[in-house]
Amino acid sequence: MRIYFAASLFTQLERNWNRRLKDRIEQILPEAKIFLPQDIKINGAYEDPKNNGKLFTQCVKGIDNADIVLAVMEGCDVDSGTSWEMGYAYAKGKKVIGIRTDFRPGPDHGVNVMLGRSCNYVVREFAFLEDVDAVAEAVVRRLLKMKRAERSGKAKKAAQ
Repeated sequence: MRIYFAASLFTQLERNWNRRLKDRIEQILPEAKIFLPQDIKINGAYEDPKNNGKLFTQCVKGIDNADIVLAVMEGCDVDSGTSWEMGYAYAKGKKVIGIRTDFRPGPDHGVNVMLGRSCNYVVREFAFLEDVDAVAEAVVRRLLKMKRAERSGKAKKAAQ
């Protein structure tokens, strides 16, 4: 199970949370292999503008190679890079699981309708729980449910 992790990664807080969630999902579901863009280093650097083209290419390749995109949709306005990654994944026919711990309400999980509707499912674990494990467990439950549904669909096609 190849997963691309789309999320804001500009602060230590964001990167630490992304890492904790990724690691916990992989602990619970060892077959999950998560591509975390913040791990891309080109010539030992991430933030060097000279590397933006290579960084972009590696991220696109990461989505292309993924079965599923996990998209962290936090805040009043979801990170623009995450939004692009979600749209690209949707256009490529990839499954998208949104993750939102932000408790603010709204018609499409509190996000722009284009983002909310591009998700196959949105995991909602509200912020006041402050529990990355609960988010990871909810994501894994959804991944396993999607995997079972996919297997069931393949079995039905084979039987026809």
